[in-house]
Amino acid sequence: PNIDSMGLADSLEDTVNIPLNTPTTEVDLTFDDIDDEEIDAYIMNKDEVEHKSGLWHKLNANYLEQQKGKLFQL
Repeated sequence: PNIDSMGLADSLEDTVNIPLNTPTTEVDLTFDDIDDEEIDAYIMNKDEVEHKSGLWHKLNANYLEQQKGKLFQL
């Protein structure tokens, strides 16, 4: 790949002269097309939260111990 094929500016001057007002894309922020079942699929229930939390704490035990050590050093 080269600069042209990647769509990059050739020089700093080209970069500085890029217009700042780039057109924005309209995004529909309503959720009319999503039903309750789909929304419920994204929300974890209590058992899922407990499982994920336990897994996170297990995987990050070393980090948590390091942070606890730093706290006591202060």
